[in-house]
Amino acid sequence: MTSKGNSIIDRFTQSAIAVTAAVKVINKEQLLSEKEEHNFKFISSEILQQFDQHYIGKEGVDEALVEVNHAIAETGTVVLECSNEQVRTATCVAEHLYVIVKASSLVECSHDIVDFMAENTQNQGGYIAFISGPSRTADIERVLTVGAHGPRELTIFIVSDL
Repeated sequence: MTSKGNSIIDRFTQSAIAVTAAVKVINKEQLLSEKEEHNFKFISSEILQQFDQHYIGKEGVDEALVEVNHAIAETGTVVLECSNEQVRTATCVAEHLYVIVKASSLVECSHDIVDFMAENTQNQGGYIAFISGPSRTADIERVLTVGAHGPRELTIFIVSDL
């Protein structure tokens, strides 16, 4: 990978950590090891060629693993086309969301995915999610709640050898 490639990974990592996400730069073999170490009830990944999208009911899901389309270095945001309702649900209700992003899918800023967004929202029902760190919300008394509208924890796997 070029030095430019490494610098975009570094910028993304710094931005993602700033919004309290965890980031691991790994290769495909390490990704397979991570998958074996966890008890993912929901997996949606082309890299792993695995789509175990079990129905998510009231009980929710502790850990979900979802491959995203892009990651934005400027903000530490991952971007996912998720017209699939089960994928969308998994990204919102998992207590710990793990995402996979190919290093080649990292972009500098949101302007770099304009074509992707246009292509994936031109039809009715298109849905793109932008996820920046774990879910956070606060009430009028400034009481912060983590995980009320999404995952309590977010771990991003940047897969470097694809």
